[in-house]
Amino acid sequence: MLTGGGGCAPEVEEFRALTARVDRDRSGRFVVEGARFVYAALRARASIDGALVCRDLLARSAADAAAVLERRGVPVREVSRDEFASVSAAESPTGVAAVVRQRWSAPRRPSRGEFPVWLALGEVRSPGNLGTTLRTALAAGAAGTIFLHPDTDPYDPVAVRASMGAVLALPLIRMTPDHLAAWRGRTGTLIVGTSPDARRDFRDVPRGRPTVVMLGCERRGMSRAQRRVCDLTVSIPMAPGSDSLNLGVAAGVVLFAVRHP
Repeated sequence: MLTGGGGCAPEVEEFRALTARVDRDRSGRFVVEGARFVYAALRARASIDGALVCRDLLARSAADAAAVLERRGVPVREVSRDEFASVSAAESPTGVAAVVRQRWSAPRRPSRGEFPVWLALGEVRSPGNLGTTLRTALAAGAAGTIFLHPDTDPYDPVAVRASMGAVLALPLIRMTPDHLAAWRGRTGTLIVGTSPDARRDFRDVPRGRPTVVMLGCERRGMSRAQRRVCDLTVSIPMAPGSDSLNLGVAAGVVLFAVRHP
């Protein structure tokens, strides 16, 4: 059963296919599930191709979100409990999910007297860590997140859920380290890498310049290509007996220090 706009809502099989990276890349789409994420997509004015709704599962907030989608003319497909459960990534499905168009941004040139801070990421192996890191970047006031490794996918279902809507609110940018270096040359941006081996403290980052805070892989840290484009590298001092931090925590410590000295 279809309701809402005059278009055709994606089939259940299309929702299911978008759990695979190859289908997300090919179609340029991803899935959000639950009222919070649907509202985040609406606030971000994202392009929503269609929705799945299970009336038997709808809680109050999810029913309200489904009603908003229908009023906006989004094609809605009503499905059974079993059909919805077959595409749901939630422990307790709430009965509403939507297919949303991925949105990639170009890096913008800072205005005169403006000193934004971006987060740049290398290869992030855990989508849960990635989503948490994006959520942290949004909370810290980052101007966007730059993805330097092709395997790092912010639209992975686990990353989307862990981001708590940040994947929809933050500008997301794809660049290579070489492109980042060229952009740095055009904009005067300072690139600050992070490493446990760095001698400079993260609190000593110069202020008053557009800045990119760069993190690498959870286990290996920054790649050689990332290190080559850094203007300076900083570390986060830790208590004896501890040698590492979760990626999202490390991002938050440095981003908040740079954004809110």
